Parts: sequence; C-alpha cells; structure tokens
Amino acid sequence: MIHGGRPLHGEIEISGAKNAAVAIIPAALMVDGVCRIENMPQISDVDMLLKILQGLGARVEYLSPSAVEIDCTQVRFTEPPYDLMRKIRASYYFIGSMLGRFGSAKTTMPGGCNFGVRPIDQHIKGMTAMGANVEVKNGFVYADTPDGRLHGAKVYLDKVSVGATMNIIIAATLARGRTVIENAAREPHIVDLANFLNSMGADIRGAGTDSIRIQGVERLHGGTYSVIPDQIEAGTYMTACAAAGGEVLLTNVIPRHLECISAKLREMGVTVVEGGDSVLVRSNGRLRHTNVKTQPYPGFPTDMQPQISVALCLADGTSVVTEGVYDNRYKYIQELSRMGADAQVDGCTAIINGVEGLHGAEVRACDLRAGAAVVIAGLCAAGRPWSRTSALSSAAMKTSSASCAASGPTSCSSATGPSSARRPRPNEHCTVCQRVERKLRPRVRRRDTYSDRCRHFRAAHPCRTLGAGCDGGRARGCARDARTLRSCQGLAVLLRRPRGGVCAACRVCCAACAAAGRMPA
Repeated sequence: MIHGGRPLHGEIEISGAKNAAVAIIPAALMVDGVCRIENMPQISDVDMLLKILQGLGARVEYLSPSAVEIDCTQVRFTEPPYDLMRKIRASYYFIGSMLGRFGSAKTTMPGGCNFGVRPIDQHIKGMTAMGANVEVKNGFVYADTPDGRLHGAKVYLDKVSVGATMNIIIAATLARGRTVIENAAREPHIVDLANFLNSMGADIRGAGTDSIRIQGVERLHGGTYSVIPDQIEAGTYMTACAAAGGEVLLTNVIPRHLECISAKLREMGVTVVEGGDSVLVRSNGRLRHTNVKTQPYPGFPTDMQPQISVALCLADGTSVVTEGVYDNRYKYIQELSRMGADAQVDGCTAIINGVEGLHGAEVRACDLRAGAAVVIAGLCAAGRPWSRTSALSSAAMKTSSASCAASGPTSCSSATGPSSARRPRPNEHCTVCQRVERKLRPRVRRRDTYSDRCRHFRAAHPCRTLGAGCDGGRARGCARDARTLRSCQGLAVLLRRPRGGVCAACRVCCAACAAAGRMPA
C-alpha cells in the first residue's frame, strides 16, 4: 500500500547495475581462480545466477550483502539447473561462457519479463561464425565445437543487440585468434563487462563503440572488480522525484551515463544538477510535455520508458512516447488508466494527455519496470493505491526499499509537517510495532506507532533516550493541536510500561495534555 500525494525529500545511494551483473556472473565461469565482485545489486536474478554457478560446481561465498567471492576452478561441464535457467533472461549468457570454457553448452531459451519477443538469432549468428554448431530444440539451446574451442571471426550484427554483443564478447574471450564485432551495442554495461574481463586477463578493445575487437587468450586469472552503478535505478528515482515533486540527492552514480535521462527531465522543467559522483534532482511537480523515443544507447533507454510515461501523465499538454526496441511494452498503461491517467496506445506509440492528478486504485505490476512505474504513480496519487506485483517486480521493489533503508532514515521519505524522517511501517523488521499496532488499533493510526526496538526509529530518534512509545517529541504541540491527540493517547497507554526511560519532550507533551483534560494523567 502506498500513501501518495506528497513530495519526496532525501538522499539515496544507488546500487550496482543489474544489466552488468547478470552478464559478469556467467562470465566468471571462465575465470581460472578466485574472483571477488563488489557492488552487486541485491536482486533475485543475481541470486539465481549464483545458484546456477553452484549447480555447476563453483564455490560461491557472500562476503557482504553486496560483495561475493566466486571460485570456478573445480567446475566441470554438466547440465545447469533447468528450473532456475528458465526464469531469467540472462540465462543465455551461459551459451558464451560454457562454449568458452568447455567447448559445448546447453541452456534454456531466455525467460524474464514478458514485454515482447526476445529472439536469440544474433547470438546464434555470432557463435556459428566462431565455429560452433548451435541447435534450438524443445526450448533448449544446444551448442558445441568440433575441436573443443571457438575460433576468432568477424561478426556483423544485423541489428544493434545488447545481449548478443555481450554474449559474443564472453565467448570470444577464450577463443583462438581475433574476433571483431561490427554494429555492436554501446551501453555502459557492455563497457563494464569488457572492463571486468580485461581485469581478469582478457584483451578486449573498443567497448563502448560500434566496433569491438577481442584477441583470445589462453586463460583468465582471478581478481577483484566493482560493478558500475545502475543507470536505470538512478533514472527511476530521478523520475519519481520529477513526478511527485521535492528534492532528492542520488549518490554513487556516473552522471555521464544519465545524460539521456537528465536531458529529457530538463525539457520537462525539472532541475538536474550533476556532481562528480552524484546528481541532485529538484522539481515543483509542474511538468511540461515532451516527446520520447526509446533507442539503443546513447538514446533514451527502453527500461526507462514506463517510468517517464507516468511523469508525462501529469505534465501539461500532450506527449508522444514511441517504443523503438520492444513491441509489447505498454501493458502498464491500462493500470495507469485505473488511476485516472489519459493515455491511448497505437502500436508502438502511446499518446498521453496530461491530467491534473491521479487517484488511488488497486493496480498490478506487469513486469519489472512496469512495477516501478505503478509505484511512481502511487507516490503521485491522492488516496491509497494498492500494487499487486509479480515475483520479479516484487524483487525490484524490495531492492529499492533496501537502497532507501541503507541511505538513512530520511531517504525516499515524504515530507509531512515538521519532521520528514522515515516512520517505521507495520510488519517491517519490528515485532514490537506489530504488537503495539494490534493493541492500540482503535485509537492510534499506523503511522503514529513507534517502538524502541524498531531500527528505523532508533536511527531517527533525536534525543537518543529510548523508551517504549517515545516519539522523540514529534507530538509536542498536541496540547494546542487536537489533530495529534490520538498520538498522545497512544503514548499514555505505552508509558505505563516504560522501558529504558522516556525523552523529556514526550514527558512535557503528555503532562500538557493531562492538564488540558485531553488524556488520563
């Protein structure tokens, strides 16, 4: 449930790039030694890929929530776990890594979010050019090489494909001779994959251009590498601030990777200030209309199309959004219409007429990025929108929540009154909050429920003297303001069983209410 209609204020540290991590993990299969990967995003796709490596015989050890150590020295060729492979798009990267390491491969067709056909014809074209025999049969991809090793070749991609470019890079790293990829994709995560492999001993040049040259090497050695920040995660928070209004500081970003997003937001009237490794976004919530067309990098990313469409729903005038990568990425438009948006879809084009505001409704997340879009819509809507999410979208929102929590109690919070500190939510990391909520439900609203054991409250508490029910003086004015009376009634019950003392501000507040006859002494 989302309580929207309020501006966003805070600071958020961006996590590692999903699209880079899901290619780097399969590439680690070719490393003969221990590699340590840092700044890994905490998402389900990463967990499943690491389990696939374990199924192949790799040793995987988490050093921290965002750092993992992988040792593939003892890996032997075997069929990877089918149930895990079919759930994620990145399963096709094992075609390149298994061919490079073993000379043969068996994987499933790509899974993941359903927003269009994901052909792998360009992947097959690249592997075939390097000497592999590839066959797609019964939902599986079978590949092998006559002499147990790929050979360098010149590969021209018929269309710009991020997945095919990365897969061919992985396969060519251990191939004999020199491989050249023409009409290659130029996304930042392709450069990151090349940098990872180069740090392990590969010889890859030209990543980030449309012509990439790979000189095959005999082996890759271990090492340490840190994944780049996630361009799409940062863009999602930027768009959320633009749509809902407020001021948000994003840290651990590469501003150059966000230029295509920043340019569109500036066209819409949003202030974007770039720092060395940070971006400040400021918006008053009044946006101008604009036209957006998704294209391969450095164009506007397709993974940001649903999010910016939500902002355009609240802009003045009519905007046109054209999807230039996938053919079925507008399923979320129907969900936005339930919240009051005025948008129509015609093929690969969406025509969006700006409205004054959105209202709460029960909506569903159709895919990962659509889940982020309906969350942004909920932040802008009056009322309480519900979001029914798929498993992948739930994982994305779990990651976003973790990012907010890691940045401190004020991160990604809505400004309400004198304090904008993030309040603990019921059923979130605090069993005491749950008990208090059940006990005081008739008199205390959920957002007025506090606990001395809640980690969010402990971090935000101003007086640092914790007590059961102490709210750090937030209700100091309740003797003069009847609207917060329920908060003090809750304190009155909780203070009968103090634990560790109560802050002076709360004592003053409760004494004033008792004198005014608004609560029992």
